[in-house]
Amino acid sequence: MAQVRIYVVYRAHKTRAWHVSLNGADGESYASELLALHAACERVRVMEKIGNDVTVLQEDAGGV
Repeated sequence: MAQVRIYVVYRAHKTRAWHVSLNGADGESYASELLALHAACERVRVMEKIGNDVTVLQEDAGGV
């Protein structure tokens, strides 16, 4: 069983989008926090199904 971290962060770049990444690697951007959280939940389901231990870390729009 591998430890997997899914990060949900708000990128304060030009795009102003929410970003979901797996173990800090490049991931996907979403227009809203809700869409990003849905994507993160789907990744959790997939990763747990194949036997990984998953932790989700989320920051707020202020970067905390």
